[in-house]
Amino acid sequence: MGSDVPTRPGRRRMHWAAAIAVPVGVALSIASAALDEHRLRDHERVEVASELAIASTALPTRLDVQRGIALAATLVGPPDAPAGPDVWQRRVQALDVQDRSVATRAVLWVGPGTADDRATGAVPLDVDPLDLPDTAAPAAGARAGASGAGAVVRQFASYGSSVLLDGVGVDEVGRALAAARDSGEARLSAPYWSSATGRGAAEAAVAVPVYGDGEEPPGTVDARRTRLTGWTVVTFRIDSFLGECMRHLHPGVAVDVVDDELGLELATFSTSGPVAEPGAQPTDATAVDVDLLDRTWTLTGSSTRVAPWVSLPVLAAGLVITALAALVLVVQADAERRAVATAEARTQDLRRRTRELETITSSTPDALARVSSDGRLLFANQALLDVVPLPADWPGRPVAELGTHHTLLAAVADLAAQVTGGGAEPAGAAGAERGAGRVAGAAAGSRTASVDVGPLFYELRAVPERPLDDGVESVLVAAREMTRRRDAERRLGHAAMHDPLTGLANRVLVRERAEWMLGTRGRGVAVLLLDLDRFKLVNDSYGHGLGDELLVLAAQRAEQLSPRGGTVGRLGGDEFVIVVPDTSRARTEELARSVVEAFDEPFVLHDEEFTVGCSLGVVHSGDRAQNWDELLRLADVAMYRAKAAGGACFRWFEEGLGDTARQRLQLAADLRRAAGSDELGVAYQPEVDLRTGQAIAVEALMRWSTPTRGNVPPCEFIPVAEETGLIVGLGRWIMRDAVVAVAEHNRRTGSDVRMWVNVSARQLTGLDVAAGIVDLLRELDVPTRWLGIEVTESVLADDERVLPTLVALRDAGIGVAVDDFGTGYSSFARLRDYPVTLLKIDRAFVQGLADPSPEAAERAAHIVRAVVAVGRALGADVVAEGVEDVELLRHVRTLGCDLAQGYVFGRPGTLAGAMSADGHAGQASGHEAPAGVR
Repeated sequence: MGSDVPTRPGRRRMHWAAAIAVPVGVALSIASAALDEHRLRDHERVEVASELAIASTALPTRLDVQRGIALAATLVGPPDAPAGPDVWQRRVQALDVQDRSVATRAVLWVGPGTADDRATGAVPLDVDPLDLPDTAAPAAGARAGASGAGAVVRQFASYGSSVLLDGVGVDEVGRALAAARDSGEARLSAPYWSSATGRGAAEAAVAVPVYGDGEEPPGTVDARRTRLTGWTVVTFRIDSFLGECMRHLHPGVAVDVVDDELGLELATFSTSGPVAEPGAQPTDATAVDVDLLDRTWTLTGSSTRVAPWVSLPVLAAGLVITALAALVLVVQADAERRAVATAEARTQDLRRRTRELETITSSTPDALARVSSDGRLLFANQALLDVVPLPADWPGRPVAELGTHHTLLAAVADLAAQVTGGGAEPAGAAGAERGAGRVAGAAAGSRTASVDVGPLFYELRAVPERPLDDGVESVLVAAREMTRRRDAERRLGHAAMHDPLTGLANRVLVRERAEWMLGTRGRGVAVLLLDLDRFKLVNDSYGHGLGDELLVLAAQRAEQLSPRGGTVGRLGGDEFVIVVPDTSRARTEELARSVVEAFDEPFVLHDEEFTVGCSLGVVHSGDRAQNWDELLRLADVAMYRAKAAGGACFRWFEEGLGDTARQRLQLAADLRRAAGSDELGVAYQPEVDLRTGQAIAVEALMRWSTPTRGNVPPCEFIPVAEETGLIVGLGRWIMRDAVVAVAEHNRRTGSDVRMWVNVSARQLTGLDVAAGIVDLLRELDVPTRWLGIEVTESVLADDERVLPTLVALRDAGIGVAVDDFGTGYSSFARLRDYPVTLLKIDRAFVQGLADPSPEAAERAAHIVRAVVAVGRALGADVVAEGVEDVELLRHVRTLGCDLAQGYVFGRPGTLAGAMSADGHAGQASGHEAPAGVR
């Protein structure tokens, strides 16, 4: 019993300790859990605030991408401009929209609605009042009549399925159009969605107003309504857009996006899977307002990682710990250690993210500056310090004072002052020019500006940084150097409208300017189509490099001759055009004469003079109402008339010239039909050996006789056949027919007569021409010596590609003759290189032997004698063509010609008739035939 007494007080003390330990332990457990939760939530608030700062910067940046697409489409110009809808569509497709943003659904041109638009089902967009006429957009400077008509989507380029094109969201977009029109700035529409797709597929649109011919927004609302041409509109999926902005969202942070005006939740983003873990409650929300083109979206961030009442497990453990004090102490100590470790880990994570942010700001090429609400410079990254030389004590000094001597810093100060409300609005409204740049944005929201700093071009953006009380604490300004992009856009626009060699307007720009000229009032538009006469000869003789230099000089000369207000363009090759507005026929003729005279003057290149001359076709729109295509066609007809007159002259278009062109087209159609009928035939004319009087060769001549046209002269249908390409098929037909005829004759009579067939340059430049002719002779079992081909001298001078073909034919034993020798451009050096076996003296020289003028007859005799000498020097036979009477026959025999051809031996006819020709009989009979008929 003695032992019981001392133990009772001890037990009572333990009981008291236990009784005290239970509430104390529970209280300590709850307090510890609450402290831990408080620490975690404080850290989460910091993390949420950091993520919201990043997201609030990303939203305007990504929206600027959409606005940039709309501005780029604005630079393309409206589809109602001279370029037209198709050109607008192609240029918008070339903007690489999907490379800029996958959220973009469509790029639209919105203009005033018309009855035709409504009849064709165009998407109407109500804009009331819309101060535009119920037609296409007015020209710059014109006063539009207020019709109150709505706007419609007139042209679009789709990059997905935009519900706006189905008529969804027209009210929301219409309000944005009206706001953009009246403010002169881009505006963001309210969200809209189709009932079929639901809010998850909601869209919004950025509308950019377009005034006049790309002019700046006027200074007043009335002026802006008056000058409005239309809008470029970019629609985008809101979920895709927000996904681009939130793709770097930190795990465990959820962001709700709400449109303030509608009070509508647009989306909730969280990268940790579900928006919240089961049983978890978000921490106190942190909200940031982001101004997006005059609309405010509120970003509310919260953490989803801290479960509610985290102390409940600790409390339960505390009840157990109360019974086991030692275990409570161990558990409590362990919990404390875990809390400390977690706090340290998260602190390290915050430090790491801070270092990453510092690395980004120091390494980014964008110049960054943070300006306090009272205008003091708080932060400048290295990129800004590299551009702006700041003193060592710059932190905390007024940025306006620091920017006194530097344009970029002055623009930063000005933009920051406007965001904080300390700067004056530009005169008129936001968006007017300010200093060296342009400023745009809302009065209390983010702003953008552009400024030239010497040769460099910068784009600036200022974003307000607000605490929870919605005041502006500071402004973050980012300046990006965009000189290369601006210059590239300018070069791209210039290249699309100008010839790369000469710098003149190309076909597209010439058409736009000409159609604009035709739409203006005045005395009429003159079109002068210029083609260089001897450019091909220079180009082939001296190479394309010198040819290009000559074209540049020709372009400069044409520009010097063009009157003020005119347009000079290069249509291709050596063809130029001068378009002159508001001019009379008399002044046009003076200009045409000046152009011809100027181009008769030589061009000097590399110490050599080149006289090329030009042929000029002239037409005036005052003659009759014309569109551009018709004017250009008529000028082309007149230009070819000048060519036909020998070049170095100009010709007006006259009624009937177009009929001549149409007649040639009809002749080509009739010839194509005749190719498969019996209307085409072959006549034969002999070549007579003057020494023996016997026909030793014949020339195959194509003849065409139709029931309606009668006998069509070869000089009419052969050029048409060459232009249309029919000459290739006709040439194959006549060659086969002639070879069959001469083979039959030679085998029947035992003769060795050669058949000469005329071949054009187009036939000789095909693939394997020589092999094809040899294969034909082999197929018909005809010796190659029975065939010869005739080419004109101009073929040898203009196209060196025929040389390998002629060499192959000569090597195979086929004769090669040069027809109309002495009329082309070939030199003796060229003639020496070609495998010629026969020269045919042109009939003009032969008939000149009988000229009544003794001097002219003597000159002709010298020419014939010289050609005979050339032929003998080359080892080739010489034939005198066009021997029409006995007197000419006597002359050519006296001058040393051994062979002759002409009507003195009979008209072209059957092969048997040609072979019966007798040179001595022709001499005796003395019959004649009309000159110039072949």
